Amino acid sequence: MFCMSESRQATGGVKNFQLIEGKSTRTAVTLLLMLVGYFLIYLLATGFWKISGVDEFGIAMVTITVIGILVRGINAYSGWGPFFLLSTKKGITFIDHLSKKYQAFWNEMPLWGMVIGFGILTYPFLKKKIGMKTFIFGMVSLALVLLYILPSLGYGLQFVNLPQIQQAAQSSAAAPPNVYQQFLVYGVIIVAGFSGFVIVELAWNAYLVLLGVAQYLSAQIFVGVANTVVLTSQVPGVAPIIPGFQIPLVAGIIAFALSLIIHEMSHGVLSRIYKVKLKSVGLLMVGIIPMGGFVEPDEKGINKLSDMNQTRMYAAGVASNFVLMVIFFILLLPLVYYVLPSISKVIVTATIPNTPAYNVISPGTQIYYWNNLKVNTLASLANVSEKPGQPVTLNTSNGTYTLTAVSIDNSARGYVGVELGQGIQNTQAAGAWYFIYSVIALSLVINFLIGIANMLPIPAFDGWRIYGANIKNKRLMGTIAALIMIILILNAVPWLFDLLFCHTATLTC
Repeated sequence: MFCMSESRQATGGVKNFQLIEGKSTRTAVTLLLMLVGYFLIYLLATGFWKISGVDEFGIAMVTITVIGILVRGINAYSGWGPFFLLSTKKGITFIDHLSKKYQAFWNEMPLWGMVIGFGILTYPFLKKKIGMKTFIFGMVSLALVLLYILPSLGYGLQFVNLPQIQQAAQSSAAAPPNVYQQFLVYGVIIVAGFSGFVIVELAWNAYLVLLGVAQYLSAQIFVGVANTVVLTSQVPGVAPIIPGFQIPLVAGIIAFALSLIIHEMSHGVLSRIYKVKLKSVGLLMVGIIPMGGFVEPDEKGINKLSDMNQTRMYAAGVASNFVLMVIFFILLLPLVYYVLPSISKVIVTATIPNTPAYNVISPGTQIYYWNNLKVNTLASLANVSEKPGQPVTLNTSNGTYTLTAVSIDNSARGYVGVELGQGIQNTQAAGAWYFIYSVIALSLVINFLIGIANMLPIPAFDGWRIYGANIKNKRLMGTIAALIMIILILNAVPWLFDLLFCHTATLTC
């Protein structure tokens, strides 16, 4: 997400001529345009129009662009094209109020967040200026996040409508963990934090994408067949998460809004603690979609701060996301163990041709038991792993089926050929609880992702400023940024191929 004053710089601060006079009229027209935009996105996301995924995405982008340009022109917002800034001074008084309370907490929280992001390397990175108590508490927190919160991200990822992520999540859950690989992951996270692990993971994924591109081009050139599977089957390391498309519309907007508001408010609080003047606060919008938040401090005031205080200021946002992550994890636990099993159901969304379930189990069938294991949620199938040739008994709303698992694409895992989805019981109370669950689960994931992403050394992200405050070699900074950008572009390739050739989002068992 965009933070501090980068959002304003990114849009160029261009002012626009107002198209409509009268504040109340402008507000009414703006709200109407926003509602129309969200309604169109909702219709596209629910498949109201039977069109291809590329057409859906294209119409959504045109809708977002047109509405963004109209809203920007109607209100004379600063911006360019569909990008504009919603800025205000009203929140500054509240930020001033917060900055006068719990200053010890606000000073240490950013450094705690640094340890979550950078692990043991935080100590030398900050030139040993971090307090030992904060460092130890951060390392203990990092271990607890690794052991307990990281596995719980799957509850939120089930709402992310990217097929490779869904299939990879189930495959990894069903397959027994590789002990050596697991210890390697733990080791990297403890030493380099989640930020370091994500960089290593993205670099490895970029390497796999390059291999996939090479295989794709080889098949295209020498065989004359476009083998898109080598790319669409890979998990994209970078993909857009748009409310209404990749995540539920209302729950997604609430989750993003909470994470962005707290993120930017934390930047503002640290700015005021260090006596840096705030000019405005707000959101960076692209059409109807909030892309990031910003606080606009006085740059001259920031430049007068010590490197350590600048680091605290820039790290405050990501640290606040980690705090929210912990809070939403605590809120999620009672829902998962006491509420969700009583309101959820697992249904068959489709069956795969040439598998045992094809033309045998009808879509819409609810599964009650899987080999005598009671099934309420997709998570209850996390440890299910069949082998080819093994019988599988399904007790469903349409009767009991015993099918023999088969291998798909020579996999060592057995499949019966059902694609599963998670639904809720048809009651008003169940719908309300499930909505609360979706908001909390998505907020857990989004705060984790925003916190980690913002620690990457990319221009306009907090990580760029954090690295810049502690690494004074501009050539080294430029090299790091260039490598990270190349890695990110390569990681987006599987998502682009899926959009062009697949556009499916099903969970295969």
